[in-house]
Amino acid sequence: NHIVKRGVCRELKKHSVSPYYAELTLLNASYYITTNYETLLNDEFEKQGYTRAIPPNDRSRLYARDVLTKNNQSVSLWNIHGNWVVPETIMLGIKDYCEYIAEINNLISEGENENRLSWVNLFLKTDVHFVGFGLSYEEIDLWYVLTLRKRMMRQENTKIHNHITYYVINKYADVSKNELLETMDVEVVIIPSQKTEEDTNIKLFEELKRRIGIRHV
Repeated sequence: NHIVKRGVCRELKKHSVSPYYAELTLLNASYYITTNYETLLNDEFEKQGYTRAIPPNDRSRLYARDVLTKNNQSVSLWNIHGNWVVPETIMLGIKDYCEYIAEINNLISEGENENRLSWVNLFLKTDVHFVGFGLSYEEIDLWYVLTLRKRMMRQENTKIHNHITYYVINKYADVSKNELLETMDVEVVIIPSQKTEEDTNIKLFEELKRRIGIRHV
């Protein structure tokens, strides 16, 4: 299994960086969560003058993050399915996902650790924007967290008041998935398809900047 994971990481390193990563760094966001194994968004922040404040010394996928700072501002980045720097951490197959859900359950039952910030807690406390992510049904860890959040929102003394938004390009929209997300109190924003992919992404980022704002450093 480890040999396969190392092979996957080698192949991924042949890919080029997305031209839209630079756009993502401009958004007024403090936390970035990705299921990708690569760390190219982290590199994009460094190109813009950010420096690493905390070395990635925690291998737990729930907590492991890079923290980068610039002019007294910081951003945190989680590779929640592992990253290619440590191939053994990447998730492949149902066994890895099931073990991950067990870890999430333990985190929820034990309560928040003030000394370790988990991406799961962000899904329960901060506004979340799903961007460029198909949210396939195989991503059972994320669906599980959304289900937990919905269950907690139904409690009489709920402390869950954050807002989650899912952005999807019109031509990729799945009606049944959108309806399921809405039952989980996730707002679905459909971006109209334009003549070209570039024009469509311009529309997407216009909406993101309107809702999230632009970073001022």
